[in-house]
Amino acid sequence: MDLKADGEKLLRRSGMEYTIVRPGRLTHGPALAGIPKVGQTNRHFLKGAATTRADLATVCVLAALSPQCACTTFELACEKAPKGYAGPPPLNLFDGLDANWDSKMV
Repeated sequence: MDLKADGEKLLRRSGMEYTIVRPGRLTHGPALAGIPKVGQTNRHFLKGAATTRADLATVCVLAALSPQCACTTFELACEKAPKGYAGPPPLNLFDGLDANWDSKMV
């Protein structure tokens, strides 16, 4: 984990725009298997809830297109979706991200 933290620090200090996504436990499964949630905790998020690789990919694409995610780090986990859930990730998925959170990590 030290090498991962060192790599994140180097990226933050590089001056390049970045988004660091820290998924929880990854599983096989379809996209929209759960409801994605993000947080900036620097530790376990949603008690280690599982995320499918497809949901991770979906959130990464959304993050790459979202100005709210520029130069941020966040944890990702998915809550269990209610039966029949087929909706897209919440439109406000990234609203709670603190743009200055990463400055505490440098």
